[in-house]
Amino acid sequence: VEIEDFMKAQPDAIAHSATKIISRLKAGGEKTTQALKSLCWRLKGIQVEEAVLIGVDSLGFDLRICSGTQVETVRFSFDTRATSEYSAERQLNDLLFPRIHPKPPKFKQTHQNEC
Repeated sequence: VEIEDFMKAQPDAIAHSATKIISRLKAGGEKTTQALKSLCWRLKGIQVEEAVLIGVDSLGFDLRICSGTQVETVRFSFDTRATSEYSAERQLNDLLFPRIHPKPPKFKQTHQNEC
């Protein structure tokens, strides 16, 4: 790393918020644990027995997962760079608890008889 690059470097936007985000997520208990496991299956195709959030930054988050006898760290990326604690937590929650948007009803076009 060049000195100039080091001097220009900025800390991650949510570096000081990561611990708070992780604590709030862990407070979700079993619901959050199940959502983490489901996320591993949906996005990575990995069925896991345990999943724990171990890190969050502006680009995504890391989980420590246990699958059989293997323990590994898996990375999930956000769609866009988080610029605030709120933004990171929102994207994390959107991944963990996706909302199913109902399809708008299809309207049949009715023909009116003219008199």
